[in-house]
Amino acid sequence: MRFAICNEIFKDWAFDRACAFAKEAGYDAIEIAPFTFAPLVTDLTPERRHEIRETAARAGLAVSGIHWVLAHTEGFYVTHPDREVRARTSDYLVACVDFCADLGGGFMIFGSPMRRNLLPGVTASQAGDYVLESFAAAIARAAERKVTICLEPLAPAETNFLNTAAETIALAARAGSPAFQIMLDVKAM
Repeated sequence: MRFAICNEIFKDWAFDRACAFAKEAGYDAIEIAPFTFAPLVTDLTPERRHEIRETAARAGLAVSGIHWVLAHTEGFYVTHPDREVRARTSDYLVACVDFCADLGGGFMIFGSPMRRNLLPGVTASQAGDYVLESFAAAIARAAERKVTICLEPLAPAETNFLNTAAETIALAARAGSPAFQIMLDVKAM
């Protein structure tokens, strides 16, 4: 078994120091919360992405992937009834897949409860269709870049959509791609 830790717990630490500490504590990999490096992944140049990956590698860590992909962002929403919002979100999710792959990560964890809640008038069935539309291009890119996008069921205290493993498995299965799966978080379970 390999263990990874999220970089966001090292909130005010330099990334190299966080990596060194994680390695010393026995971790094998680090998971990246993009907002800890820039407001948007599209703000991170290829050079900066390479630097992040190399910093982890120098400490003896792999980058397992990314999570909190829509945290601290504005204008993105996977279940929004407005097609333009979903299209903008779709483009950004593709950019997130590329960011993950550029770091050497294999997993893009999608929890982002505040960017998937059911909005007034949107049914769970409609939201499922919207999620699949929002992720379609990212799923295709993930398959190309060898990244697995993992939907994360979250408790009702965090979101009102995709609260159980069964609901999340059913939605992921509709995509019909091994690049779109689920992830079970001990806290959320």
